[in-house]
Amino acid sequence: MPTGTTVFVSGATGTQGGAVARHLRKANVSVHALVRDPSSSKAKALETIGVTLFPGSFADEDALRAALKGAQSAFLNFIPTFSDLSQELRDAEIVLAAAKEAGVRHIVYTSSFGLDIEKDPDPDGIVARVYQIKKDIVTAVVSAGFESYTILRPAKFMSDLFGPAVRWFGDLAKTGVFETALREGEAGPWVDPDDIGAFGAAALTDRKRFAGQRVDVYTELLTPESVIASVAKVTGKKMSIQFLPEVEVLERKKVNLFLQAQISMRDMGALADMDRVRSWGVPLGSFQGFLEREKAALDETYAQLPDAE
Repeated sequence: MPTGTTVFVSGATGTQGGAVARHLRKANVSVHALVRDPSSSKAKALETIGVTLFPGSFADEDALRAALKGAQSAFLNFIPTFSDLSQELRDAEIVLAAAKEAGVRHIVYTSSFGLDIEKDPDPDGIVARVYQIKKDIVTAVVSAGFESYTILRPAKFMSDLFGPAVRWFGDLAKTGVFETALREGEAGPWVDPDDIGAFGAAALTDRKRFAGQRVDVYTELLTPESVIASVAKVTGKKMSIQFLPEVEVLERKKVNLFLQAQISMRDMGALADMDRVRSWGVPLGSFQGFLEREKAALDETYAQLPDAE
């Protein structure tokens, strides 16, 4: 990437955007970030590594224009608002229009692995609707008329194992038991968000190579039982996994968003190809490395569980 290049990173205080911003700064790339609260600890951490912060939100047109000014490329990441699922697409349309007006040439949008699989038998279910919106955003990116684009498709986040996101695992942090709709022994793709950062930075700094590509991003293929066993080992806590009978899954998923999401992960391992991911030459981490790096956050999340015998 030419010296003096600037990249706009959306969601920079979040999981994916933060990882991308850190990798870009390691490569000495100038980063602009739009943040709601510049005084927050996450915003301050970005500022410490040299990210230029612009206070505001997607709804603030002046702030968005200021953050995009001078950027040649943009990393875009949008989060569902479950009270209004259409907001995610509106946010994308707002930012894409502003980026086009600002003269941005290359867009890297992070979507989700497995969107092309029709997994939910209920097309009106919330998971199916979330996936459809992400498909619509991909269409918007492709048809927006930028010089080039890249679509990243990350798999299940390893970081969902700690903090507020641990709700995906039901009552695991409270009871030590993961009741799941995933299938025993069925390995699926999981990603260390730091690897999303590495791929995002690579796609932004090597535009020619990544232009027009749809890139799957995951770190390892892991079975549900191996995930729980590894977390139990690193935290020293007593944990187990319970695979729910299908009849119970079908009943409980009606009111349980996380079971719906777990159903959507079934069979994804069959689509995963680690050789294809490695073929990009972007260094990958490991699940064990992730657990060791995030041990403090994991210990805090599972602090109330009894120690393993």
